[in-house]
Amino acid sequence: MRKILVLAIAVLLITLWAACSGRNAAIGEGPSAMDAGNRRADYELDGLLGPVGAARAEDGTIFISEAEANRVIAVSVSGETRVLASDLDRPMHLATADGKVYVPEFVADRIRIIDAKTGRILGTIGDSSIFDAPAAIAVASDGIIYVADFYHHRIVVLSPDGRVLRFIGSKGDSSGEFFYPTDINIGEDDNLYIADAYNHRVQVFSREGQFQKIWGRYGSGKSEFNIAQGLGVSREMNIYVADAENNRVQAFDANGIFLGAWTGIDYPSDIVVLPGGSVFAVLNHAGQFVFLKKENMR
Repeated sequence: MRKILVLAIAVLLITLWAACSGRNAAIGEGPSAMDAGNRRADYELDGLLGPVGAARAEDGTIFISEAEANRVIAVSVSGETRVLASDLDRPMHLATADGKVYVPEFVADRIRIIDAKTGRILGTIGDSSIFDAPAAIAVASDGIIYVADFYHHRIVVLSPDGRVLRFIGSKGDSSGEFFYPTDINIGEDDNLYIADAYNHRVQVFSREGQFQKIWGRYGSGKSEFNIAQGLGVSREMNIYVADAENNRVQAFDANGIFLGAWTGIDYPSDIVVLPGGSVFAVLNHAGQFVFLKKENMR
């Protein structure tokens, strides 16, 4: 119960729309669905139950975790959806690599490895002796795994077979310390970009755990956050941050310089970056997954 309350994910009493078993609007190319602030959605998936995380595979398929429904769905490049895996225990921020989907189970204190095509469980990493509410995962090209360990306020680094190699960070608000980290991405520069949620900032580390840089603080102005809930890193090394309680997505360059924002978004929790700089945003409270055009960023 503690884990469920801390993230404050609303229980959305919505019957899952029939689209979640098959929708045919091409992603990013369908008819305009709505305007809200600077947001214009050309593709929108409604009726999701507490969506938290999303990840994009090499073939363009996007996987979304539905924490309230305890499952992961897959959205194809043509917009068709299917349930990839169910009976999970509060799936969070996902990662994909080599035809697999890595799913942190927040309540079960473990990582599930799932075949991206069949949904078959291929393996499990970790337990409560290692994790206390894994919130996010990133997988490097060499197979090394990085997990945001929420209640331990640290990043756990594991070998491809799940052995603990080292820990990065500890609880605190100084540089290199965390207060409930919720998401992690690996940039093209091979650094770790971490959403240090309740310190309201982004921190950057080398993969070996050396602190690199930091930006953000609590507030509602440019480069300020009210819960940095999730993030995405583009191939061009722009960083997009889900500024949850400020109801916006902010964009930065690799040095943390503010580039712009999409506003009027209902509690974004994760970002998927597309080639070209447009993004998909997971809207946790609204139960939606929407496309945000780069040209509508302000």
